[in-house]
Amino acid sequence: MLEQTSNLKIANTVQYQEAMALLQRVRDSYGPLEHQLRSVSLKPTFALDEFRSQVPWAEAVARVVARRGEVVGANSADKHTVDVEHGRLLLYYPTENLADGAAQYSSNGFFDTHNIPPWDIWVGFSDWTLVSWVPPSLIAAVQMGIDANPENCIRWAN
Repeated sequence: MLEQTSNLKIANTVQYQEAMALLQRVRDSYGPLEHQLRSVSLKPTFALDEFRSQVPWAEAVARVVARRGEVVGANSADKHTVDVEHGRLLLYYPTENLADGAAQYSSNGFFDTHNIPPWDIWVGFSDWTLVSWVPPSLIAAVQMGIDANPENCIRWAN
């Protein structure tokens, strides 16, 4: 009974109501994010839940970045507007991951079950850290995932 009472109190807080309204706006604007920014042509060839070695991660990220460069170069005649100046760098530490799914749910699928950001926005990997660039329009969704992540394996770069 105490647990139900606590849940009701939390659901009645301004912070909870604001967070739920923000999540609904993200869902209304973008739909589910789990398949966005995860291009089949850039998909890494190793299992993303493999955390024993840095080597597969470093190689996979390097391949994604190189392949993205090829794809963008091939489409350079197209005018793509990207607001790089106002985006943010996101850090992901695979060895600190608990894979509880909280960030996945809270970010509307931006993060996967293992808290991994989508590979289309990966920019580098070094010292057990994956660096991704988050476009301005997704910062609020990503922040919701970060806030729900108890192990702090995802966070903004300073």
